Amino acid sequence: MGSGLRLLAFVAVFAIAAIASPDEAPPVLQPHALELLPITQLERKELSRDNADLATRIHHLRTRLQKLQGHLAGREDPNDSGSRQLRKQIRQTEADMAPYMARVIEVCREHDLTDALIETMNDAPHGPHRVARHAQGLVLFVLADDAPQRVMFERIVPAAEGAILTLEAQKGTLRKTLAQAAVSERDIAVAIDGIDRRIRAIEKRFWRLVDYVVPQAERTALHRALPTAYKQHEDAFAHIYAVPGLTASQATRLSGMLTEFEAESAPDTALTKRLQQQLRSKDINGAERARIHREMQAAQNRVTALHRAAVDRAKAIYTTAQWTMLEAIPPRVSLGDRKQTSPQVLAGLRNYDHQKLAAMRAELEGVRRAYREKRREAAALGKDYGPDSPQMASMQMAMANVEAEANVLQREFNGRLFTELLSLDQVVLWVINPQ
Repeated sequence: MGSGLRLLAFVAVFAIAAIASPDEAPPVLQPHALELLPITQLERKELSRDNADLATRIHHLRTRLQKLQGHLAGREDPNDSGSRQLRKQIRQTEADMAPYMARVIEVCREHDLTDALIETMNDAPHGPHRVARHAQGLVLFVLADDAPQRVMFERIVPAAEGAILTLEAQKGTLRKTLAQAAVSERDIAVAIDGIDRRIRAIEKRFWRLVDYVVPQAERTALHRALPTAYKQHEDAFAHIYAVPGLTASQATRLSGMLTEFEAESAPDTALTKRLQQQLRSKDINGAERARIHREMQAAQNRVTALHRAAVDRAKAIYTTAQWTMLEAIPPRVSLGDRKQTSPQVLAGLRNYDHQKLAAMRAELEGVRRAYREKRREAAALGKDYGPDSPQMASMQMAMANVEAEANVLQREFNGRLFTELLSLDQVVLWVINPQ
């Protein structure tokens, strides 16, 4: 099995229930906010499995609503009889969806779906990259009004959003210009991909900044509020072994659990792929197609159950503090990103106080010497043992813990670069103009 299922076993987040007061008016969740629900991919599968009728009805009604809205947007005259009829049908479809949307709120209450978050989801932006823009805006949702980082992100959030939308608009203009110039489709695709890479780089820089300057408690709250597409960590398999304080016993148990999960889920994963291939055939009748769908759903449900068991076992292996550290890792941030030194972080920036940076580094020289000594001590533990001995495993884990602690120190120092060394204009430039 590929690494995808390996990673999925560690990216689900367990919610703290948020129950609304019975005296409050029940909140209303708008249909366009469904993709912004703060649930993991695993939780989506579980909710669809346990509420199959609800999921089917919402899917059909939402598909109809989107088609009606698309037809209305394409009308030349928004006030003609056809447009008025479309708006009437849209209102009726929204009314038909209302009781099902209320049910969504009910079944998602245990997944951090608070009234305040529902309001934020309903107010989420429309247009290109709306999920990404909503996710970035949630930083302000979790930061207190008097938080020191709030001023920075009140500037950064709209700047990043504006840069992304500007680049998205450039894609349309560039595509049209190149097509008129008779440029090949391949070359157009290459040019568009270049813009897409810049958009991804801006988004990555944004979340790295969050990792550097937003405290862990707020990053944990942020992760729990993020939509499904932003629940999974980048490079998750590497992150799970880079948690400070991880013991050799924990690492062994995690590896064994992964191996067991892969072995148990492999048959149903393979069966699902075979059934999907069968469904592509035009020669099967309706009854046979329905049977294949049922068999495939049963296989997927079994994998979902194994996935849930793996996540529960993983959470039990970690300490509460370690699990919280994993939750607090922002999306789109790899382990390599978290290990970057200050010269790597500042690459491309020139106009900052180099003397102040040197003084900041000098302050940490004693701490650096202490960590170098810790590395030497950890390496010495395995000096007289073979590569497969338990003592060697303990040495390797001790070394990994020293590295994990050093990485935490490095990220804290990198955070100081953005709060003490660079001006706010320079921070904005670092995010929206990655080199």
